[in-house]
Amino acid sequence: MENNRLIITMELKSCKFILTFIFGMGLLTASSQTPSSVFITAGQSNAEGRAASADKPAYLDKGYKHLRYAFVRSTQDGKFGKYKFGDTFAFCDVTNYFIDKAIGKDFYSIKCTYGGTSVTPGQYNKDEAGWKPVWYADSTWLANNKAHNSTDGGLSLVLSLTEGFAKCVEQSLGKLKNGYEVKAIMWHQGESDRNKPEEYYNNFKDMITSMREQIYSVTGREKDKTLPFVFGTVPHASRQYNPVIEAAQLRVAKELPNVYPIDFSDIPLKEDVLHFNSAGTEYAGKQMFNKLVELGLVEAKGLAIDNPSDDSQIAKSLTIFRPLKPNGKAIVICPGGGYEHLAIEHEGTDVARWLADKGYLCAVLKYRFPNGQCTLPSDDSRRAIRFVRRNAEKFGIFPDFIGIMGFSAGGHLAATTATLSDAQSRPDFQILMYPVISMSPEITHWGSRNNLLGKNASTLLVERYSLEENVDKDTPPAIIILAGDDNVVNPENSIRYYKALRKNDVPASMFIYPEGGHGWGMRDSFGYKKQWMQELEKWLENLHWK
Repeated sequence: MENNRLIITMELKSCKFILTFIFGMGLLTASSQTPSSVFITAGQSNAEGRAASADKPAYLDKGYKHLRYAFVRSTQDGKFGKYKFGDTFAFCDVTNYFIDKAIGKDFYSIKCTYGGTSVTPGQYNKDEAGWKPVWYADSTWLANNKAHNSTDGGLSLVLSLTEGFAKCVEQSLGKLKNGYEVKAIMWHQGESDRNKPEEYYNNFKDMITSMREQIYSVTGREKDKTLPFVFGTVPHASRQYNPVIEAAQLRVAKELPNVYPIDFSDIPLKEDVLHFNSAGTEYAGKQMFNKLVELGLVEAKGLAIDNPSDDSQIAKSLTIFRPLKPNGKAIVICPGGGYEHLAIEHEGTDVARWLADKGYLCAVLKYRFPNGQCTLPSDDSRRAIRFVRRNAEKFGIFPDFIGIMGFSAGGHLAATTATLSDAQSRPDFQILMYPVISMSPEITHWGSRNNLLGKNASTLLVERYSLEENVDKDTPPAIIILAGDDNVVNPENSIRYYKALRKNDVPASMFIYPEGGHGWGMRDSFGYKKQWMQELEKWLENLHWK
């Protein structure tokens, strides 16, 4: 009996070993049959890399185990080799490092970059106009031009990239035993089109479409017609930043499938006020990697990263009100004033004192006035949210319960922060008091619009800062409070925003009192002061945790 039991046990163990072996071999076979990943990097100087290699992150000194690299703009031989750092490093070098660690097997990086290049022709001075290549992708123009490289000297960088890719497939990728798969194009550019920003929208859209079509013509894979295109925006501090370019990029991202923007607006720059410094380059590279992970293009966990922007200036712009009995929640308050002054007391400090008495840590923001530089106020409000969130432990608050409150034009700023920010800078809820929302001529508050966008605002900017057009599923919950007889800011602003929130299934409440006009804030003269304060308290108490 004992021998029989021993035999049965041995047989069971043998079966288990065989099954484990077979299952393991199956996984090994499946893994070995996976196509090799290909990542493409393109753009101008910040994609090429301008941060000094001497300042690169220490982990890059280890080099790459699995990266196979080809720079196709200068050489079109279709061969891949090992990557070696020169005098500078780029964000893709950081991205590739983390891809290397995550994939653990050979992958391929194709790069086509050229500093100072535009998408639209004719952006340069007369000495450069005859030879500087461009990313223009008009079909007629492409048919009459050739790829730019070190031997042919053509003007088309789109052809440099796509013909270089085709050569890589012919000479290398097409010969891989298990094939290859193009995962994404990573892009950064926009500064050099600043002088013809109105042309950028169509040209950027054409460029992405052309790249995809020509890659598809080589691979024959249907999904490459909508190949993921991931790009970073231009830093707002850049001396070559143009808000219309950014608005054009973001509009294209909404209209074309699989186009994904990353907010690079606060990336720190070198002394030239143009190129990413080493910290900014690393941050950009990590952000790119996280986006690839988020899209399922790399199997890995996202990296924990923080925006490297300087907190010192925004800290000076915030007046903090600490509660005696804290509830762990915080609110950044943006007073109104038409983007030209601040109603700092009855729409700022008085509100903060009342909410602090209710347990909320409050930070009143003295944001900068735009004078036509439309990003200045929202740069400040986004930094304020990040500053409070980054110092959550110090302030004794929860990092995921930080809201924003705004009055009139400050309401527009609050809604801008809620709708146009990335995850790091986005508040967790929004309180909008008789807000300006839209830049549309029929309902806008013209003083706020002119101060924010200028008197001859681009259509692209009007669309971007008409916030009812920018609500999506990630927009945080909102409460909107106003008077129905407001003859300064048309109540239709609030109504359109409320409808947009509900359309996108964003929790929203709106209270319209029959009279009271505009700009009352904490003033006792508003007949419904007690009611709105009670409704806001109740709404805040009933907010759901994420």
